[in-house]
Amino acid sequence: TLGFFSSDDLGFATLDLGVRFDQVDRDGFIAEMHHDEEHDDDHEGDHDEDHEGDHDEHDGDHDDEHHDEEMVYEPASFSDEVFSVAATLRRDLNQHASLSLGLASVSKTPSSVELFMNGEHLASSRYEIGDITLDTERSNNIDLAFNVDYHNWFGSASVYYNRVDNYIYLRDELEEEHEAHMEASHDDDEHHDEGHIDHGGLILSEYSQQDAEFTGYEIEIGTRVALPRGELELTLGRDEVDAEFTNGGDVPRIVPARNMFTARYTLDDFSAKLLVKDVERQTAVAPGESITDGFTLVNADASWSYGLSDSTRLTLTAFARNLTDEVARNHTSFVKDQVP
Repeated sequence: TLGFFSSDDLGFATLDLGVRFDQVDRDGFIAEMHHDEEHDDDHEGDHDEDHEGDHDEHDGDHDDEHHDEEMVYEPASFSDEVFSVAATLRRDLNQHASLSLGLASVSKTPSSVELFMNGEHLASSRYEIGDITLDTERSNNIDLAFNVDYHNWFGSASVYYNRVDNYIYLRDELEEEHEAHMEASHDDDEHHDEGHIDHGGLILSEYSQQDAEFTGYEIEIGTRVALPRGELELTLGRDEVDAEFTNGGDVPRIVPARNMFTARYTLDDFSAKLLVKDVERQTAVAPGESITDGFTLVNADASWSYGLSDSTRLTLTAFARNLTDEVARNHTSFVKDQVP
């Protein structure tokens, strides 16, 4: 990786510019099931000569053929040279408010897992398969942000659009696809031997890619209130993103819209915070995904800090999570239905 960054005052605005060049090589192995072709030929010859022979003997030969299968690991590699650039133009409207425009074109090469994975991933309850033919992602992004800090009030708002070419994601096998594969394996033993993947009851998932578009916004407003003892800061925020493939359909496992309220109290070396996070129902789901119900989490924490010396400080923290005992399922989780 070679990178360069600069920040320059243009008079009417400040320009932040970053460029990066990456040269990436990934070497690994692709697992393939090989068969003993010579034995298969002999078996076919025997079958032609003894077509009227004992059917049980034929079954024994067929079992031997399965016995001669073996997993072979073929070397494979991925190589690419990519270029990324990002720039932000920021202008102060006055001493309290600023406006910024960001433009970026960023490359992301497929990871080793996305390229070479082939096996059980128990943490996600899936049998995952990589794809050595994946292309590099190219993300083209534009965002506009506004920030204000006026006396005891502060806030920010931003909107963005992101077009991702060759977006890489993990695609679950649909139920109808699984049933079709099972029917084909029963109807055609040869197809079963060469094409069917035994995934041990786990969901079969393959790394795939499509062009996708992400559109979203983030907004936050807050105030600071001076109390007779200490200060209280109140913040209310919301964020939402819409993610769709350019050829139609929703991108899987996308965070639903969220509303967040925070109250923070500080007094000298003591602070306490209350967070209420309201997550809305996610109905924009990909094929094979299920809708996830919304939930509201209430978290709290408090901390006290004491300086023992100029170089040593003791901090005690107490925290509580999910005070209302909500059943909260994370839509982005692969195991949301099993693990709330």
